[in-house]
Amino acid sequence: MKFARSRGIPCLPRGSAGASLVLYCLGITDVDPVANKLLFERFLSPERLEMPDIDTDFADSRRGEILDYIAGKYGRENVAQIITYGTLGAKAALRDIGRVLDIPLGEIDRVAKLIPPLPVGTTIAQSLERVPELKQIYDTQPHLKEVIDWAQKVEGRMRNVGTHACGVVVSRTPLDQMVPLQRTTKDENAVMAAFEGPMLAKMGLLKMDILGLTNLSVVAEALNYISQTSGTKMELEDIPLTDHKTFESLGRGETKNVFQLESAGMTRYLVQLKPSRVDDLYAMVALYRPGPLEQIPNYIHNKNNPRDVKYLHPILKPILEDTYGVIVYQEQIMQLLQAIAGYTLGNAYIVLKAIGKKNKELMASEEPRFKEGCSKNGLTADQANTLWELIQPFAGYSFNRPHSTLYGLLSYQTAYLKVNYPVEYMAAVLTNTGGVTEDVAKAVIESRRLGVPVLGPSVNYSDKGFTIVPIGEQRGIRFGLAAIKNVGEGPVDAIIDARDAAGPFSSLEDLCGRVNRHALNKRTIESLIKAGAFDDLPGSRRQKLAILDQALTAGIEAQKARDVGQGSLFDVFGESSAAGGTLSISAIPMPLIPDSKESKKEDLLAEKELLGTNISDDPVSQALSGLDMRGVIGLSSINEETIGESVTVMGVLSGVRRIATKKGDSMLVANLEDLEATIELVVFPKVYAAHSELLQEDAVLKLKAKVDNRRDAMQLVIDGVELPQLAEPSAQPAASEEETGDSGLAAAEALVTSAAQASASQPSAAYQPSAVRQASAPPSIIPNFKTKARVGEHKTSAAASQPPAPTYQEPMSTRTLRLYLPRTEDYDADVTRMMQIDNILRDSSGEDAVRIYVPNGVGIVVLESHHTVQANPALLESLQTMLGPEAVAVVA
Repeated sequence: MKFARSRGIPCLPRGSAGASLVLYCLGITDVDPVANKLLFERFLSPERLEMPDIDTDFADSRRGEILDYIAGKYGRENVAQIITYGTLGAKAALRDIGRVLDIPLGEIDRVAKLIPPLPVGTTIAQSLERVPELKQIYDTQPHLKEVIDWAQKVEGRMRNVGTHACGVVVSRTPLDQMVPLQRTTKDENAVMAAFEGPMLAKMGLLKMDILGLTNLSVVAEALNYISQTSGTKMELEDIPLTDHKTFESLGRGETKNVFQLESAGMTRYLVQLKPSRVDDLYAMVALYRPGPLEQIPNYIHNKNNPRDVKYLHPILKPILEDTYGVIVYQEQIMQLLQAIAGYTLGNAYIVLKAIGKKNKELMASEEPRFKEGCSKNGLTADQANTLWELIQPFAGYSFNRPHSTLYGLLSYQTAYLKVNYPVEYMAAVLTNTGGVTEDVAKAVIESRRLGVPVLGPSVNYSDKGFTIVPIGEQRGIRFGLAAIKNVGEGPVDAIIDARDAAGPFSSLEDLCGRVNRHALNKRTIESLIKAGAFDDLPGSRRQKLAILDQALTAGIEAQKARDVGQGSLFDVFGESSAAGGTLSISAIPMPLIPDSKESKKEDLLAEKELLGTNISDDPVSQALSGLDMRGVIGLSSINEETIGESVTVMGVLSGVRRIATKKGDSMLVANLEDLEATIELVVFPKVYAAHSELLQEDAVLKLKAKVDNRRDAMQLVIDGVELPQLAEPSAQPAASEEETGDSGLAAAEALVTSAAQASASQPSAAYQPSAVRQASAPPSIIPNFKTKARVGEHKTSAAASQPPAPTYQEPMSTRTLRLYLPRTEDYDADVTRMMQIDNILRDSSGEDAVRIYVPNGVGIVVLESHHTVQANPALLESLQTMLGPEAVAVVA
């Protein structure tokens, strides 16, 4: 720990070690055990027979330095990592045997899914007893019975070996004299002891857990960024524990990228709790686990309603007062046993563990002692019985206070850095995503929410990692080149070296001629182009890809010529070569490649694949901008914990595939994408038949679904489909009244404006499904509608080039008639329907405003009529007959 702190490597112990005053004085832990009521007896006491160990977390990005230090300190021959043996679980055994017996994957998958995921480690035999459907399969299908029988024989057997994630063993003598050793799979120079941890401990060897924690790496990187930008070195202990901005942010549910607090359930509870002190976070870390989870509502209620806090007996008040009368920690039960029954704290811990493990003999011997102590302290027999019954479940699942305090403190510290240093913190988060696309996307979205711009990669401006850059009067984050998939550190180093030596690159050809040819290959440059790293150089991405082979060949030839000392004809006549001695490469003519919706979509898909998210343009963000997200959960929140639950989600459909069932009915499989993640969905025939007109490629939909687990992957089974509604103006008052942006105009042209252009052969290509673009020319009639922007869009040059819209006067009435138009692949029918609606509206006159909501494949465009109507029953009936009751609404 001393070595780590001297090298600026964040670290902290976990578990009961935080209760040791000696460790606090030595600087191993930053948490004062006296001030935080941490009991030393939880860590070490005469009654505890086994030696305590100190599990320690280090920044995972620098864990290797700690392992090297330990090996150097105690001798490499005396230090090794620890082996682990992987065994066949129930599902893996079934699938392996099914593969060997050549059983169709679908049948085996159906059987494997019947193994309950909880509790973890459920065996096949236990599943046969608990799952009637599995037992029925076993009794009625002989070929699957054979699979199950064989799977039970191999279940639990060793399948492979691995290296323990954190275990390190240290000996005073060379380990090869005591235990078998073998090389690790990832590092042929490292060895691991071929006995498992418990066996090594029994042999008397010192076993240490050296854990890597990503959040400590994030913290270390953030502190480094803060030092660079502010010029002042900052340490975790400098962070005040009473920052109101931090608590207010957590109370609003702003928990993304905050250690241990970002799950959907924890976020929901924090919003209800409104934490006002760091102790609240310690308690939530302890309570948010199976078992004590049911106590969270009590904790929240008592915190927000202190008058409702009650104690079974006054003797309990000093023990439970700081947790609002709720038993949260094991230490509180130990103190209770000490105060009521006269136990020593060390003995109370032994009894606590025995109760937790349901040691009936010990519990039977301790119950009279406990109740006798209650009687001596003035509790009635009923109170003693109640307290004894209360203790037993808590003893089983209450948490140890030192661990929750240490981890709760780190949770607060990450929240503080995010709130007070958002640029530095989010840069650190992005740096430590490890290229995981879902994590990159989540961090970019959160950065934008915090007002931190994220710039795409650039061969002229990016460094290897994420960097903080000035953008006008504010600061943003620039993508690092090494964060692009398929681009290794070697090519990135070569590009940066060439740029540092001779300045920015002027073209693709210039880069190919200057960067060491041995470091580049076609795949690397292609990935850089598709990720947008060449966007500030001449040509579109597709044009640069078209000349890539020529540019690489010319660059290689130029570098070879330089290597053999040749010069160009220009050198003969006194002209200089390119900077740095690289021979100049003539510009390669770029072919004319027009942009289209398909090509733009392909570019964005490739960019997202390589970066994890879209930086140059984000159609999903545009599509969901300004929609009413109340009651909707993010797709990233869907995990194993939500299997079987009903959820409401919103996103953009893609990869739509229509499938015919054995009966000939149509169903649909597609992907749903929101700002955070993508998930597969399935729509069975009954639901598909009811909503087929809405379930189109690129449609923006609000879906009700049940979470399912299909082949160990999350899937949504759709129960309901509807068009999303715009957020109420009160939620976004200013943005909803902006003039239309380019995407809003594109949709308006596609359905409305093009109808007035008799010469147009087809609707605008922007944001239209492929079937629509093939439609014939629409009739030259246009309803009198004014297009308005979706919430959150900005004015663009495209919008500025449009003719000014007529002046629009708000009607005197405060009511608005809202119409929701479905979109189909029949463009002519859509336009005809709009004209019919226009005729119906013109037959009515009044003071009620009219707004029509049209999905455009990316979002929703608002068309606002200059004609006002009287929204009477007759008008509503006519419109409902044409559009359906759910598509017509009158709002005040």
